[in-house]
Order: sequence, then structure tokens, then C-alpha cells
Amino acid sequence: MNANILGTQQIASGDAVQFPDEAETPAHYYGEGIDYNGTDTFTITITGIYSLTCVLSLEDGNPPDNTFYVELNGSPVAGTANMGASGQITLTRVGMFTAGTEIRIVNGSGHPVIIKNAIGNPSSTGHLSLFRFAHEGVGGEDV
Repeated sequence: MNANILGTQQIASGDAVQFPDEAETPAHYYGEGIDYNGTDTFTITITGIYSLTCVLSLEDGNPPDNTFYVELNGSPVAGTANMGASGQITLTRVGMFTAGTEIRIVNGSGHPVIIKNAIGNPSSTGHLSLFRFAHEGVGGEDV
């Protein structure tokens, strides 16, 4: 699954990053085994070992100490921070995700954070890549 974030977005503390609706940007989503609610939540539909990478571009002028984390079924995991006021944050997570696992990217900072695209590249605000590379664990038939 591939998802690009378009334009500028302000994410309040504790809120999830929002991705465009599939109907709005159909070429930005593709994949099998992952459902999307059209706003901020991706749901695994095929159990397996997945790799998740998310990159967010911070707008200049954010307060320092910007923290984001991957949220699995409402619990924060795989957090990372950018101690400055701009730049990028990269989140990664590899793990066994069972069918029904809900995934969100959440602002764990104590303040709102603005993410923004580069001039001339509207889809550079952020990117989420999520793919299954093994079926039900290492050593299984589909590894």
C-alpha cells in the first residue's frame, strides 16, 4: 500500500495524520490486504509480517521537540522525534500484524505540528508505505 499526503496540514497534539480520500487521489493508493477508512486509519486484512515506513515533512516554524508515533489498535508504538523546528520525521515498524490491526500515525508532541509540501511537489508533505513480506511468520510457506 502506498499513500501520499498532499498540501499543508496542522495536526493537533494526540490527533492522527490525515491522508487524502482514495476518490480524491486514486493513483496514490494501491495494494491488497489493507483497508483504508478515507481519513486516518489503515486496517490490516491479511495476517502477516509487515514493514511500515512513514516520512513527514515539517514546516519551518514549528516549536522544537516534534514527536510522532505509529499507533496500533489505539496503543502508541515506534515513536520518533525531531528535536528541531523543521526537517523530516521518519517512522518505521516491522512486525507481525494480524487481520483487524488498525494503524494510524499520531502526533505525540505536546503541541500542534504543521506538515507541508515543498514548492512544486504537492505530494512531498508525507508518505506512508506499508507492505506484507511474509505470511504468518518467518519460516511459513509463503516466505
